[in-house]
Amino acid sequence: MAATNFTPISLYFSTTAAATPSAGNLVAGELALNTTDEKLYFKNTAGTVKLLASNASTGATVSSVAMSVPAFLSVAGSPITSSGTLAVSLSGTALPVANGGTGLTAGTSGGILAYTATGTLASSALLTQYGVLYGGGAGAAPAATAVGTATHVLTSNGPGVAPTFQAPAASGISTGKAIAIAMIFGF
Repeated sequence: MAATNFTPISLYFSTTAAATPSAGNLVAGELALNTTDEKLYFKNTAGTVKLLASNASTGATVSSVAMSVPAFLSVAGSPITSSGTLAVSLSGTALPVANGGTGLTAGTSGGILAYTATGTLASSALLTQYGVLYGGGAGAAPAATAVGTATHVLTSNGPGVAPTFQAPAASGISTGKAIAIAMIFGF
């Protein structure tokens, strides 16, 4: 019976007595099982199907079977030299970005994921609630401004400097214009 929440791994198999897989049925390294004869076959790199193991008294024996897995998994019980069980589990290493993961084992609550280099994801710092999000540029995660007050406007501080909320300049933007800008941008 399959374990709950796990997808069973099924090998190419037959329930017909004395049936063996042909070279065309398998790719190199693939396993095949005859459940009636209790025989395990594989196809080698030369394209030949070989008997790997058999429960029959005249069948082949296993001298050593080992398993290798990607770094985010670990295997216990390998190699098997006579009998035993191989167990695969998560190793605690993050699933790499190239394999569909994030490459992270932890992140910042209230942060967001960002590419900080080609193929590298990182978690931003904690973002300010109700702050305005701005880009961090190449190699950095986005950040957020501090929260402004009802009388402040978002102001540029020049090139290469993060914007901040500030009181409008006395001679610059009028209160009416500041309110109109705030209404347009939802401040």
